Amino acid sequence: MRFLSLIVFSFFAFQTESNAQKVLQDFTSNDVQEYLLPEENKVVFNQNIELKWHGNLLSKSYNLQVATDKNFEQKILDTFTEKQFCVIKKLARHKNYFWRIVHDFKNINNNYKNTEYSFFKTTSIHMDESRKNTDVSLIPSWIDNKELIYIDNPEKLEYAVTVISLEEKCKKFSRKTNTEKQSILTQDWPRGRYIVDLKIGDRSNQVTEITLTQN
Repeated sequence: MRFLSLIVFSFFAFQTESNAQKVLQDFTSNDVQEYLLPEENKVVFNQNIELKWHGNLLSKSYNLQVATDKNFEQKILDTFTEKQFCVIKKLARHKNYFWRIVHDFKNINNNYKNTEYSFFKTTSIHMDESRKNTDVSLIPSWIDNKELIYIDNPEKLEYAVTVISLEEKCKKFSRKTNTEKQSILTQDWPRGRYIVDLKIGDRSNQVTEITLTQN
């Protein structure tokens, strides 16, 4: 099991503590989007991201580092905290981010211990995750910086999907298929709220609300 776990992610690099605070959120915020990420390669909404990690009895403080590369040469956040979580206000959309906790102790080879990293991808599509279907999944994503909703149907079940704009009160997309993978391109759609109505076979509908944000 990896050392890090995540409940959860341009702009310029933050090298000082004062600059780092610009991307950190008030810990009492009620708008935090939490994500459970035991695995890597998760796509998350790019605002109010909460990172959490396991504690260590040998560490009195934790050095949190967030970067845009896995070698952590392009760090956007490098800060110390005594807490086991951190909330980030906002990150750029359609990017990969890598993060790790560097402890304040070293081994005999002068290398930091427990510095395994995790990574995630960001999207500007906010999705209500309160209702999920285990057979067919809706995943906000992008290809070549183009925003889209990815539909994962590993069992190749027959399903019908309809997307309706709540502002325009019109249908934006409708299709019935059993394909394993499908993408709905939303890049050029007006920003606002939409309903994704997904019906699998004769089962009841799964209705999910999404919001296409400006950033």
